[in-house]
Amino acid sequence: MKRKAFASLVASVVAAATVTMPTASFAAGLGNSSGLTDGLSAPRVSISPMDKVDLKSAQETDETSVDKYIRGLEYDPSGVLAVKGESIENVPVTKDQLKDGTYTVFKHERKSFNNLRSDISAFDANNAHVYPGALVLANKDLAKGSPTSIGIARAPQTVSVDLPGLVDGKSKVVINNPTKSSVTQGMNGLLDGWIQRNSKYPDHAAKIFYDETMVTSKRQLEAKFGLGFEKVSAKLNVDFDAIHKRERQVAIASFKQIYYTASVDTPTSPHSVFGPNVTAQDLKDRGVNNKNPLGYISSVSYGRQIFVKLETTSTSNDVQAAFSGLFKAKFGNLSTEFKAKYADILNKTRATVYAVGGSARGGVEVATGNIDALKKIIKEESTYSTKVPAVPVSYSVNFLKDNQLAAVRSSGDYIETTATTYKSGEITFRHGGGYVAKFGLKWDEISYDPQGKEIRTPKTWSGNWVGRTLGFRETIQLPANARNIHVEAGEATGLAWDPWWTVINKKNIPLVPHREIVLKGTTLNPWVEDNVKS
Repeated sequence: MKRKAFASLVASVVAAATVTMPTASFAAGLGNSSGLTDGLSAPRVSISPMDKVDLKSAQETDETSVDKYIRGLEYDPSGVLAVKGESIENVPVTKDQLKDGTYTVFKHERKSFNNLRSDISAFDANNAHVYPGALVLANKDLAKGSPTSIGIARAPQTVSVDLPGLVDGKSKVVINNPTKSSVTQGMNGLLDGWIQRNSKYPDHAAKIFYDETMVTSKRQLEAKFGLGFEKVSAKLNVDFDAIHKRERQVAIASFKQIYYTASVDTPTSPHSVFGPNVTAQDLKDRGVNNKNPLGYISSVSYGRQIFVKLETTSTSNDVQAAFSGLFKAKFGNLSTEFKAKYADILNKTRATVYAVGGSARGGVEVATGNIDALKKIIKEESTYSTKVPAVPVSYSVNFLKDNQLAAVRSSGDYIETTATTYKSGEITFRHGGGYVAKFGLKWDEISYDPQGKEIRTPKTWSGNWVGRTLGFRETIQLPANARNIHVEAGEATGLAWDPWWTVINKKNIPLVPHREIVLKGTTLNPWVEDNVKS
C-alpha cells in the first residue's frame, strides 16, 4: 500500500513538473519498511515546456486585458477635452465720458467662440510631462495646457525628427524605456548627429507662425491664443483694469518659430506601448477611466515662442492700425510715411517681450523698453543651430484607444468693449463776397442715459441768420460729442422775384479740428470755399 501511495504522489507531481531524484535514494526509499520519507532527498524542480506555455499565456492575458480595457473605454472624443466657459446673459450698457476736450463712447458686445484645436500650445516650456511618446490623461487639464502623464513600465518606442538631410535611418532612434530624460537624451543624439553631418545646412530656417489681437478681456485672449494663456498674460503684466477704463490700449502678438518636429510611430495596439507585465488594473490604479482616457503625445514641435505686448496711453482711434503695422513688419524697417502718420502713438508706446527658448544672448525671458530697443529680440535667431536651444512650442495628442487625433474644444462668451474717442473741433464763418450774407449752424450733442440709450440734444449757433457784410469772421467751438452738423449760408440778391440764394447747404458733415466756410464772389456770382484743416 505504501508503494501505491508513493506512486500516486509521484504521478501528481509530474503532472505539473519534472522531478529528478538520485537513483540510490530512490531505491533505498523503496526498500525501507519503516516509511517512505526516510530515504528521500529534497527534490529539484525544473520548469517544463508546459510551464513556459503557461507564462506566455499569462503575458498574453495581460496584453489582452490591456487592449480590452483601453478599447472598451466609453467617452466622447470631442467632449472629454471640451472646456465650456461662462455664458453671459447681461451685457453692460453703453457709457460715455466727456473729459478734457475729448468724448469717448464705450460700447459692449457679447461675443461667442467655439474653437477646435488639435495643436496644443506649450505655454510652459519646462513642463516635465511634454515629450514625444508621453502617456497622458486626456482630460480638461490637458485641454488647458497642463497635461498629466502616468508613470508605468514602457515598451521601446521609436522617435524621429524632421530635419533635412537625415537619411538611411539617421532621423530616428529607439528609446528602450521612454521617459522625459531618456527621450531627451535620444533626441540630443539625433540633433548632434545632424549638426555634425550636415554642414550644408548651417542655417536651417524656422517655420514662422504669427497672430495678433487688440486686448479687451482675459477670455478674449484665451479664445484667440488658446486655453492657459493666462500664464503669458501674467508674464506680460497685462493690466485689464486699465484697458477697461480706456487708460491704456494694448495689443498682443504671438510669433512662433518652429525649428523641427519630433514624432513617435503610431502604436499597432494599445498594449504595444507598455512593458510586458502591465495589466489593466495597473492602468485603473493610475486613474485611466472613461472620464480620463489615455492618450499619447504623438508629436512635439520645438523652437522659440515670442509674445509681444504693445501698450500706449494714446486714446487715438488709429492705435490698432499702428500696432498692426508694427507687428506685420516684425519691428523691422518702417516707412517714413508710416512713422510720420503714427508718430504720436508710437512715441507713447512701450513694448514688452516674453521670449521662450533661444539663447541667453538673444534676450532675457521678459524685457520691456521702447520699440527700437526690442527689435533685435524679434529679428534674431530665426534659424536653428547649436547656439539656439529649442523648447517645446506646441504638441499633438492622439487617443491610445484608436489613434484618433485629440482635439481641444473650447467655447463660451466674453464681452468685447470698443472705445471710440472723438475730439472737439471748430467752424469758422468768413464773408469775403460783395453782398449781404447770412450763416446758419446747428448740430446735435450726443449722450447716453443710465440704461445706455442714446440721447440727442439739438443745439444752434446764437448768430444764425443775422445779416453779415464783407469782412465778417467768427469761429464757433463745437464740443467733442457734436454730431449731425448742418452748415448753411446764402446771400441777399436784391431781386424782388428771387431775393435769396443758397450758396452752401451741407448736412451731417464730420467734426474735424478746424473747418472754415468762406463766402466769395458777387451778388450774381456767389461761391464758397470749404477748407478743412487738421
